[in-house]
Amino acid sequence: MKKKELINIVGWYGALATLGAYIMVSYGILTAHDYWYQILNLSGAIGLGTLCHYKKAYQPFVVNIIWGIIAVSVIIHLIYSANVFN
Repeated sequence: MKKKELINIVGWYGALATLGAYIMVSYGILTAHDYWYQILNLSGAIGLGTLCHYKKAYQPFVVNIIWGIIAVSVIIHLIYSANVFN
């Protein structure tokens, strides 16, 4: 598989993961406090960010970096609020 094909697959995954997360929250299947919602957002941001970086589209790349940072911070918050380490 060529690098370009792999990057496109990763980008499509990112788009589907992000949209899927949004759809599931909008229809009440998940909430913003579900791990799966945040994992989909994080992996979607990574996928889209990878594609944006490859195509040198830096404005959406920055948005996806921030999107991923938010997802990681919420996952950390969920872990600590569930008293996983206590």
